Order: sequence, then structure tokens, then C-alpha cells
Amino acid sequence: MNSFDVIVVGARCAGSPTAMLLADKGYRVLLLDRSRFPSDVLSAHYVHNSGVEMLKRWGMEQRIADSGCPRISRLSVDFDEACRSVIDYASGSISFNGHVVIPSPISPRGPAFAPRRRILDTILLEAAVAKGAHFREGFTVKDLLFDNGRVIGVLGGDSSGPSESFYARIVVGADGRYSTLSKILNPATYRETPPRSVAVHSYWSGLELDGMETYFREGMCVHVTPTNDGLACVGLSVAVRLCADDFMLHLAENFDLFMRELPPLQRRLAQAKREEPFVGTNHLPNYIRECHGPGWALVGDSAYNRDPIMGQGISTAFRQAHMLADSIDAALSERCSMEAALSDFEAARNRFAVPMFEAASHIAELKAPTEETISMMRMFDTKYESEQEQHATV
Repeated sequence: MNSFDVIVVGARCAGSPTAMLLADKGYRVLLLDRSRFPSDVLSAHYVHNSGVEMLKRWGMEQRIADSGCPRISRLSVDFDEACRSVIDYASGSISFNGHVVIPSPISPRGPAFAPRRRILDTILLEAAVAKGAHFREGFTVKDLLFDNGRVIGVLGGDSSGPSESFYARIVVGADGRYSTLSKILNPATYRETPPRSVAVHSYWSGLELDGMETYFREGMCVHVTPTNDGLACVGLSVAVRLCADDFMLHLAENFDLFMRELPPLQRRLAQAKREEPFVGTNHLPNYIRECHGPGWALVGDSAYNRDPIMGQGISTAFRQAHMLADSIDAALSERCSMEAALSDFEAARNRFAVPMFEAASHIAELKAPTEETISMMRMFDTKYESEQEQHATV
């Protein structure tokens, strides 16, 4: 069998949910990924409350908790000694410098999670397969198949076998910021900014936490997040303007250098144990691209990537997957044309993607916080995201 309703290329945070939702609607879905699972990928792994709501809707929240990933019910944000806030996710309350704000500008919401990607991605993939999606791992897409300018399938294979062709009514690229499909299709880019920050992270044991901690200082941001196996992910973002050309060659030294700006946290880290090497990302592209055309669609980072400073990547991938699956279903069930359905998807995506892109670009400059910066932090608010979701419904 080499013919399907939908082929999804990329089986992580955007691709597996898209495949799962379409397979659950009864479509024949082929899900492809060049990786083998379980496996990690260089990425932040914070799932905002809105993303957790989708995991709950899909029946996966408890599986995340059962993996040993702690629920995050408290977020502290430290701009400096004179400006500290604490958000309680359970009650939706917020306090500034110890004083509770009434009424709270933060809506009531549930916990967040920060699972390791090898765990989260495997749970998402297994859910897609359980719904009936056909999965091929270790499969690299080498080219797309066209008929009169319309994408009709993919050509690829594993490292040892001959190339294979698979056909579908629509091909979805969910293969990340270095997307093969995007390179082949070359969609127009209509929002783009240069890299704003460099990100570095590793994992510590023995670091006591009460929720997630975030610290903003001029030119830098640090987040400390509980994750699986009793570890804490400690990540550092540094404004590009402060980074030497060889920054990525000396991650541990540069991490220690910037930690001097946060002596209490530096002392806590000295008493804990770093369990893994540092990893980092440099010169990440920031763009919003066209995400559909004849016979194809792009979802997740393949068509929309912004600086990771706000930690919205996974939750945003879930939202896009949900909207794209609904749009493809509308077309395949002949409630509207595929062109109309995918145009609606792109417009809906942009209603939340554009303001999020602009906010991330602003915050990632890591300048001294202003009222504008703090107001943009409302992007973290579930109520805000819900309002965007309602406007973005196809």
C-alpha cells in the first residue's frame, strides 16, 4: 500500500498530533520521520498551560505525569531585587513583591509541564499510532512528487534500502525549522528578523525548586525548570550583542560568566550536580512563511519560528496541529475546497502567530524591562491564548 489520504513528514510536536487527529477522523495517514524513537532533539521542552489543556483533551496529561515529570504550579519572575512577581497557576493569583494583586490580571488555569522531549515526543507518536496512523521511522524524505505543479506524494527511504514513493491527497511538512519540505517548496517569507539571542542549557540534580524560576537581567535571561528524573533544566539566553564569535565553543565558561549576575542562584548550582553536557543554539532563524499551496501544507516550525525566549514553541505546535487537522478534514470531507480550507488555516495561524512573533522579537533583545515588555508577558496568560484560539477557529 503506497496511497494515503494524508502524508505527514515529521513525527514530533506538530506532526504526531496532526497525524493523530486526522487518523482519529478515519483518514488513512502515513507518518514519516528520519529519526528513531525514543530520541531527544535540541529544544526547550516547557509546555505552557494552554498546551497542557490540549494534552488533557487528547488523554495524554496523565501519561506525562506518570513519566515522572512534575507538575509546575508556580512561576516566579525576577526582574531585579525591586521587581519580583509570583504566579500561582492553581488559583490564577499573581503577587508583586509579596503583595497579591486583586483582581488578578492572570486568569485561573492548571499546571504546566516540562517533559524531556524523548518522553513527550514518544507519547505523542504512540497516540498517533494508536489512532491508526501508519508510522515509518528512519525514513528520510529526499524529494516531493508533483503532477502539473501540485504535490502528490514523497520520495525517500532509509539509509540501506532503495527509494520508495508514497502518494497522498495532501502532504504535510512538520519537519522543523530546517524543514526539507520547506527547502523544496521555497514558500514566501513575509516576516523575518535576525537572531536576537543565543540559548544554552543543561540539567542539574539536587537543585530544590518550588515551581519554575525565571530571571531577567540586562542582556540575559535564565530559566530553571523541573523536569523528569528529578532533574532541573537550567537555561541561559544571552543577547546576541553580548556574544563573542566563539561563544558556542565555550558554553560552560560562558554560562559560569553570566551566572555571576545571579549570586544566589550561582551558589545553589554550586551545591547541586550538573548531570549532562551543555548544549546550545546559535543564530536561530526567525520567520513566518506561507504555509500552504497546491497539495501541501506546513505546520509548526517548518513555517513559523520565533526566538524561544517565551517558551511557546510546543504549545503553539499543538494549536497549529489542531487547526490544520480541522482544516484538512473540512476539505477531505468536501465541506469546502482544499484551497479555501488551507487559506483559512493560514489566516487563523497568523492571528496568533504575528503578535507572538513580534512579542518574542522584542523580549529576546533582553533590554531593561519596560511597561511594554511586561504587557507582552501577557502572552503567557491562558485567557489571552483562549481569546486568540476563539478568533483563530476555522
